[in-house]
Amino acid sequence: MDGLECSEVFFSQIDLGDRFDAEYFAKEYIRVAQNLENVHTKKLGAFANFVASAFYPAATQLYSIGDTAFVRCVDCIDFPIITAEQEDRFEKIPYSFGTANKGVSFLTQGEIVITKVGTPCYASIVEDYETVALSRTVLGLSKIKGIDPYYLMVFLRCKYGYEQLYRKRELTIQYQLTLPRVKAVDVYLATSDFQKVIRHLCEQYRDVKAYSYSTSFDGEGAITSAINYVTTEELPKIYILEGHGEAELPASFRDQIEKENMETESLSLLTVDAIPEDADCVMIYAPSSDISQEERDLLADYASEGGKLFVAAGPVPDSNLDNLYSLLADYGIEANEGVVVEPNREHYSFQGPLSLLPDMNSHAITDSLMDENYSPTMPVSLGLTVPEDSERVTTLLTTSESAFSKLDGYDMTDYEKEDGDIDGPFALAVSIDTAGEG
Repeated sequence: MDGLECSEVFFSQIDLGDRFDAEYFAKEYIRVAQNLENVHTKKLGAFANFVASAFYPAATQLYSIGDTAFVRCVDCIDFPIITAEQEDRFEKIPYSFGTANKGVSFLTQGEIVITKVGTPCYASIVEDYETVALSRTVLGLSKIKGIDPYYLMVFLRCKYGYEQLYRKRELTIQYQLTLPRVKAVDVYLATSDFQKVIRHLCEQYRDVKAYSYSTSFDGEGAITSAINYVTTEELPKIYILEGHGEAELPASFRDQIEKENMETESLSLLTVDAIPEDADCVMIYAPSSDISQEERDLLADYASEGGKLFVAAGPVPDSNLDNLYSLLADYGIEANEGVVVEPNREHYSFQGPLSLLPDMNSHAITDSLMDENYSPTMPVSLGLTVPEDSERVTTLLTTSESAFSKLDGYDMTDYEKEDGDIDGPFALAVSIDTAGEG
C-alpha cells in the first residue's frame, strides 16, 4: 500500500508519559533522535528561562493606542528575525497595559520566540526591538546563556530542531506546544567557531526590507549537514556521467549535494568494464548526445542489480537519445518522439505552452515539495507513457489530459496540433523500482 510504513520500537525506548501514537514513531522522527544520540547535545531548558503570556482581555481593542510590538504566531512563521524593518507588519499594545497585567510577558533583544498554537514550532529572534510583548500564541526564551542565540534560533528551524518540536506537539482543540515538551528538545552543541559562522550568515544574508532569509542563506542546511556528517560512518558517493556533452550541474544543485554530505566523482564508461562498486548512484544530467550500446548495457546491468540511476534528460536538437531512453523500455515505459505542448493554460507558465507546470503526485520524492507548495516548471519536455498495470513505476509529474507531443520538435513553427502528433496525457518524471527492492 502506497504511503504505508512501519517502525520497530523497543519498549525501553517508549516514554509512557509522552505521546504514544503512530505519527510520533514515524521513521524520520526516530532517525533524528538516533542521530542526535551520537553527537554532543544539551536540553533546551538548560539554556534559557521560559516565559509565556496567559489569557487576557482581547488585545485587538488596544492596537490603535499601542506603542509596543505585539508578537503573534503569524509574525514568526516566515520571519526568523524580528526587526523594526517590519514595523508596519506588527500590531501594537500599550507597554503600560503589559506591565500592569501579570498575564503579559515580554522579551528583549537577542531573545527567542517559538510559536506554540495555530502553526506551532517556528522560532524567531528579536533583533532591533528593545522590548516586544508576547501574545498567547507564542512562548519566549529569555536570558539565554551558554549558546549563541542566533545559532540556537537557526538550530530550532533546521531539520533536527524543527522536527523535534513538531514531534512533540499535543493535539487538544488544535495542535500546540507545551513548556515541558519544548524544554526537553535536544540541542546540538556545535563548536563556538561554528556557532559564529551561523551568526555571521544570519547577519550577512537577509533581505533588508522584509528581513527574511534571502535565497543565498541556508544556515538551517549548514547545521543539518554538520550533524549528518558527524553521524554518518560512510558518505554516499555519486558518479556523474561524462562524455556526452552533459550540462554543468547548477551551482544550487551541486551545493545541495554537498550539504547532504554526498561525494561526487566524474565517470566515463568508455574506460571501465563495470560501474564502480562504491557507486551509490550514477547521475546523467542533460546530455546532448546519446550513450553507446555498450554504455547502455553497463547501466542496465547496474540498475537490474539494485543500483540507482538519476537521469535528467529531454529532447535535444539535431540528435536523439534512443539508447538512453531504451533503458526506460526495460520497464515498459515509452519515450515518445517530439516535444510536449500543453494547450491547457493552467498547466503552462507565462513563457508559453512549452514551459510546463505539471501536476505532482504523492511520493517520498515529491511530498516535501508539495508540503511547501512548490510548483515545478518543465521547459521543453519529453512525454513518457507509463503502462497502467505497472507495479514498479510511479508517476511523479504529469501533464493535463489535453497535452500532446509535437513531432516537429525543435523545428515547430507554432503550437497547433497536427496530424501525426501524439496524444497525451504524459508522465514527465517517474520513479522506477529497478530491482523490486524499493
